[in-house]
Amino acid sequence: MVYGVPGEPLIVPTVWALLALRDEPTRPEFVMSLDWLEKNVKDVRGAGSCALARIGLEMCGRKWPATGATFTDFYSRNEFLQSVPVAAWACLALSDQREWLTARLPERLPEYAKA
Repeated sequence: MVYGVPGEPLIVPTVWALLALRDEPTRPEFVMSLDWLEKNVKDVRGAGSCALARIGLEMCGRKWPATGATFTDFYSRNEFLQSVPVAAWACLALSDQREWLTARLPERLPEYAKA
């Protein structure tokens, strides 16, 4: 719901919501969103959405489907590496290291981070 109006679910906002709620995986909103994402990864149309969907699924312990889109498919269509954010998301999605997903803010933030 946005401004009280139901909207169409989209891959990118769904992944951001899952990442924001990752510490509360039993919330109904989390479970419903994760199920929706897993069901709809077949409809991914861009490299950025593909990268974020993969990050979201794997962060939640689910596997990328064998029939899911690949970055090779997207690169041959639109050479997405020209977009710095999308290229970064693709690198993170393809990385075996996932520690960055579990990073927590320190209890006490430095003074410069409070602004």
